[in-house]
Amino acid sequence: MGNVLLNTGVVIKTTGAVIQGTWGTGGENFGVLRCLVKSPDKPLRAKDIDPSCHRMIIIGGLGLDDAVLERAQELQVRGIVVGGFPPKLAPQAGQLPFPVIATE
Repeated sequence: MGNVLLNTGVVIKTTGAVIQGTWGTGGENFGVLRCLVKSPDKPLRAKDIDPSCHRMIIIGGLGLDDAVLERAQELQVRGIVVGGFPPKLAPQAGQLPFPVIATE
């Protein structure tokens, strides 16, 4: 929905989301959010990430593993948001070209 401002431009209104985390890597990014789990207690799995996730910010639940990070990089996602994150994966996540955020 928008309004035209004569000789100036337009005003466009849309819906968006801001997600704030307690830990993260890789700065900021933007994209379409895509939830890949049915419940917040379900971990994000590599098999859940398919080609339709290309250039999206994917959302998981409880956590993830190194296979998720590798698959997400293969398919060029724009970010990963999960509830929790194993500290041992921090170095690997820090090398990715997109942010990884844990919300709790």
